[in-house]
Amino acid sequence: TTVLIVEDNLVNQKLVSALLQKAGYSVSIAANGVEALEALQQSEFHMVLMDVQMPVMDGLEATRRIHGEMPKAEQPVIIAMTADAMPGDRERCIAAGMDDYLAKPVRLEALSQVLRAHGPRIAMAAVLDDLASCCYLRGDYLRAATFLAECLACPLADQDLPNIVAALT
Repeated sequence: TTVLIVEDNLVNQKLVSALLQKAGYSVSIAANGVEALEALQQSEFHMVLMDVQMPVMDGLEATRRIHGEMPKAEQPVIIAMTADAMPGDRERCIAAGMDDYLAKPVRLEALSQVLRAHGPRIAMAAVLDDLASCCYLRGDYLRAATFLAECLACPLADQDLPNIVAALT
């Protein structure tokens, strides 16, 4: 599972990166919203941890652009990370299209809770990527494309995973 950390503060980058890597996630870093958009065009990420206040382009604008420019099926889970813990901040982040909210400094317990809350969606995206790749590598391009289009067009629950695997094998 790949996570993009979008954070302009080097200390916060290192802290969050270390926590995620220790939990087994692959991590990439962008220092602002423009770099985040570029990274999302070049690689696929299952989750984005997005600082809200950054130079060049803030996290709220970057999130709006992600939702405006990426097909819904390709959009990662976006979690706000902000030192702003004022009333209404969480609502502003959610209104911009973020899926959840973490206050800084990021604590292991809070990060773990967010990962658990969004884990099934993140894990399902990673599994779908792997299964579609297997079909593609076997030369079954139409089956891979059709399967992914059908799966990503509807919400999936954890119990659907055995059916997905069976459909591709």
